[in-house]
Amino acid sequence: MLRSTSTGPEPDWSGDDVLSNHYATSVYHRGFLYGWHGRQEQGCELRCVELRTGRVRWSESGLKAGTITLPGDELLVLTERGELIRAKASADGFQPISRAQVLPSGARAYPALANGRFFARSPRLLVGLDLRGKP
Repeated sequence: MLRSTSTGPEPDWSGDDVLSNHYATSVYHRGFLYGWHGRQEQGCELRCVELRTGRVRWSESGLKAGTITLPGDELLVLTERGELIRAKASADGFQPISRAQVLPSGARAYPALANGRFFARSPRLLVGLDLRGKP
């Protein structure tokens, strides 16, 4: 993590042991990064990291790997296994609101979210879900 100074960028913190994204980019929300730490073939965890300090606030293992989308104050986590998890974007811990198996295993492409509709695909299936209603 770099900060801008009058003499140029200076490091605030760094560490491959904090948040090592493989193929999925982390999302930022209110001072925290939410992302996947590690490589999917070796095991990875969903993490929340304080951006300013690099402190890991929480880690959630067992989900394998996936992507994260941030609509509002929620995380939409699409796992590689095809499970969609709607969770509160909170530094206080992983807080799932709802979960559903929406695709077969192999969902590695980034989903899209437009006008409350969530579009995701696996190698052989494309789904469109209307997420405008709250669970």
